[in-house]
Amino acid sequence: MSNTIEIGQILNAVDSGSTIKTLAPVMKHVTSIISREEDSNSLLEIVKGDAAIAVNLLRAANNPQRYNDFVYDIDSAAKRVGDKALKNLILSTEFVENDTSTTESSLFYSMYHWIWERTLFNTSSARILAERLNKDGNLFQTIGLVLKIGVFFMLENFREQYLPVLERWHTEGGSLYQYEQDELGVDHTVVGQHLAKKWNIGDKFGDVIRYQYKSNEYKDENNWLSDSILMMKASDVFFTARRSNYMRDIYKIINNSFNIDRNELTNLLQRIALEADGFTYAITSGYSHVSAIDLLRSITTELSRETLSYDQMVRELETARKKAEILAAKLEEANIRLREAADTDPLTKIFNRRYFSEFLAWNFSRATRYKKLLGCIMIDIDHFKRINDTYGHLTGDRVLQGVAEILRLNLRDTDIIARYGGEEFIALLPESRYKAVAFTANKLQKAVKAEAFPINGKSIVITVSAGYCCYNGADESEITEPSKLVNMADANMYSAKRNGRDQIWPSFDPNSDES
Repeated sequence: MSNTIEIGQILNAVDSGSTIKTLAPVMKHVTSIISREEDSNSLLEIVKGDAAIAVNLLRAANNPQRYNDFVYDIDSAAKRVGDKALKNLILSTEFVENDTSTTESSLFYSMYHWIWERTLFNTSSARILAERLNKDGNLFQTIGLVLKIGVFFMLENFREQYLPVLERWHTEGGSLYQYEQDELGVDHTVVGQHLAKKWNIGDKFGDVIRYQYKSNEYKDENNWLSDSILMMKASDVFFTARRSNYMRDIYKIINNSFNIDRNELTNLLQRIALEADGFTYAITSGYSHVSAIDLLRSITTELSRETLSYDQMVRELETARKKAEILAAKLEEANIRLREAADTDPLTKIFNRRYFSEFLAWNFSRATRYKKLLGCIMIDIDHFKRINDTYGHLTGDRVLQGVAEILRLNLRDTDIIARYGGEEFIALLPESRYKAVAFTANKLQKAVKAEAFPINGKSIVITVSAGYCCYNGADESEITEPSKLVNMADANMYSAKRNGRDQIWPSFDPNSDES
């Protein structure tokens, strides 16, 4: 094993002060919350989703020089240290930046982000299932946060040896613990237990980390270990390649252990996915790339602000309050206008192509992960050039506005319609069914035709041609990326044009069963 990591190397890394880190988008979100002076609950929610910040808090709350007993959950730890110390601890957390300068650095960040996301799903799974079983959700959520601290530490401090192991686990699935033993001679459970002891986050956490793959070797009086491992196994379904086989096993295990049937577990898994995805989206959706230096400067500013004397803070607040209130109101108004301008087509007031592309990418990824179906409909106004040439471009603009409104009103709240370019519109239908997508395409085509457009004192009938298609995340498909879904819908729309316009393609019987 040429990549073997010696225990002595790990001990040296721990003793040198090395720790685990969060992600740059998390810290960007933290500074945004603090700059808006939101209450401590907003920051506490960040702690409950991030292993590095949670560990920093537990270390402070269990400092043996100040406290005689351990606290084992985030809420108790935050209450013990107080709001101001909590804010300082969060701001002091180190972070990793997405460095794309080399293939290795890009892969490192990708794997770090993947472990961060997987840990987030573990924590949500542990808390939701614990609460379902009338157990301490906060405790099991915290166990989920600390369980893989050894993985974060080894990836950060032994990148060259550990990246191939982690990439293999990511690609092939299987047992990370076994891969580590085979290729490195040491595993993350040993590292994690040592970190828990060194950092004084709680001896019980150290035992849970060490025996997470060998629960039969551990005397588990309160069932912390066995219950938490089973609870987090449920979330592994979101990261498992052979999902159908794993789902069958999980249904059986959870039912035997907790008496939770298949339907209830399916609902709980949906809650886990929505909670974890919602947290991830909140962290990353508003994150524009900021350099590490600029982010550090922002964090340093907030830290220095926290160390000001009380009198100085009062003087600053008194001086700046009125200006800040006026500026905040103007900024909020400007931000609303900017968001609308960035996402909206100025003529039709529906979404534009840029927003559609972002919405498509997000939903394509979700459809792939959760094996869902994603529908797409491309719509083109028939003979639109003739309308412009005959009645003028202002009339053409009114037709575009009218068609856009008809399309918008005939879609679900969860669907979106966007102007794709010229007289082309595109609709995206997340978590739909194939026949429902066909039914919707037919409905949109008929709705436009049924509307009489008043032009120069006449009622003009406008028709559209539409092409639809679906991506099924559960099956292998020629649609392997978002652009191919759009291209197929576009090709089908042109087939509708070639076959006489004023129709959808593939053809569909509206009297058939929509379900």
